[in-house]
Amino acid sequence: MLQAACATAQMAELYGGEFSGSWVLKRLRDTVDSTAWVPGLRTLLAYGLICRVGSARQGRRAYYTMPDRQEVERALTEIGHPVPAVMLQTARTTP
Repeated sequence: MLQAACATAQMAELYGGEFSGSWVLKRLRDTVDSTAWVPGLRTLLAYGLICRVGSARQGRRAYYTMPDRQEVERALTEIGHPVPAVMLQTARTTP
């Protein structure tokens, strides 16, 4: 989940830095088994890794930023879980 959030945040930097939670979930589902359970973003929010900045569609879609994306990516790399190139490729082409 954190890797997908990093890839989405990187893409979002090109457009002001805000990204939808559904974009993160879509990116994660595109890279793992689509029938597998996918956690929500609440844990990342609780640890301060992402910040909620607003909502749309009558509160049904939340928008987030990742203030320290580069540090999060560095930490993931240090523990042996870098953001996969597949996620970064799709991050550069689609929201």
